Amino acid sequence: MKKKDLLLLVSLLMLPFWLASQVSFRSAPEMGRHSERALENVSVAASDIYDAGEINLIQFTLTFSSPDFEYADGLEMTFPEGVIPLEEGTTSLGGVNLNVPVVGQTISWGDFDEPSGFGDLTPGSYNFTVALDITPGISGDIIFDYTLYGDHWGSPPHIVSGTGIIPEELEEAPVFIVPFTENFDDIPVGLMPEWWSRETNGIAWRVATNVGANSPPNSIATYYNATNPKNDWFFTPGIELTEGVSYDLSFYVRAPGWAGIGESLAVKWGDGPSSGQMTGGTLYENTDMQFATFTNVKVSFVAPSSGVFFFGWHAFSIADLDFIAIDDIDIRETP
Repeated sequence: MKKKDLLLLVSLLMLPFWLASQVSFRSAPEMGRHSERALENVSVAASDIYDAGEINLIQFTLTFSSPDFEYADGLEMTFPEGVIPLEEGTTSLGGVNLNVPVVGQTISWGDFDEPSGFGDLTPGSYNFTVALDITPGISGDIIFDYTLYGDHWGSPPHIVSGTGIIPEELEEAPVFIVPFTENFDDIPVGLMPEWWSRETNGIAWRVATNVGANSPPNSIATYYNATNPKNDWFFTPGIELTEGVSYDLSFYVRAPGWAGIGESLAVKWGDGPSSGQMTGGTLYENTDMQFATFTNVKVSFVAPSSGVFFFGWHAFSIADLDFIAIDDIDIRETP
């Protein structure tokens, strides 16, 4: 073989390795090796108070994360004596059906007798309702037990148990004033600041370190899914504004996109911390964000009335792109 032919052959053999070196890698939530999947930050919280002597429809929120996307097969909840879960009025959990019949104090969703290896519940938050027949004379906070069963992908823990409460009285959320700032640096990775909330179709926003920060170490981020588009919200707590006053909303966003396709993000406001209450309008929207580094976004608005308002960030990109990270949120009167 001639020397030039040998060099051509070597070059062709090396081409796949050179191409691979030019491809960047997408970020997933605080992930390690694929053998380290596990369930983390598991909670089941009630958002309603109860009335003794009646059948109560109590809304709960299941939240969990995973360092490398272990899914969950199902959830089991056990209530104390005098608190009876009922089939009628109880909803499914993220599309996972309730197991019937319901017997005694225990209620469950999903098939977790044998690990599936590919659970139906992806990391995130799920709202569901349980009908509870609460006998007369019950008082004080009702403490219940729960167990979340993972699909056993990789290393433990695959089964996480804990306790939650159904309050007799709800703690009233505080109202914040401007200037309002949040840099997420004092919040544990995987969680949300107190009084903030979120909605998701799969991978919820959470405090992160693995995608960088405008002011290190933390930002808040949501991540890609190979098949599901983003439909992920997070909301501030209530902030008091004054009619006719001009305000500036500023934040930093990093969203590299993928293969030349940009991410989509909108910021809206309204009278409550849910997507359905974001009726005040759109303050910012970008459907082609390709920000390799943290980039400042600043918008001004005027409060239409005096009262308490909530602000929501909505990621709505197509499937299989990359992460969106937000940092250093600031809301204050326009100078």
